[in-house]
Amino acid sequence: MVPTASELFGLEHFGIIYTFMILGNPIGAVFFSGLVAGRLYDAEATRQGSSTCYGPECFRLTFVILATVCEVAAILGVILT
Repeated sequence: MVPTASELFGLEHFGIIYTFMILGNPIGAVFFSGLVAGRLYDAEATRQGSSTCYGPECFRLTFVILATVCEVAAILGVILT
């Protein structure tokens, strides 16, 4: 990330740009684990008629969403560097 930030945006405002790039980690963790995975798990558990979900379908859609986001991030990383 450090070379990407410095090469794309220069060193004049490196500190603040790097800080905003690093903020993606905790924001993504809250969004994907707390909101996406939690809501999809609860929806599947409700569909099964319970408060607990059983089987691989509990996290299948979450896995597909996260795999897609990772693929897009990898492609963008290659394009930008």
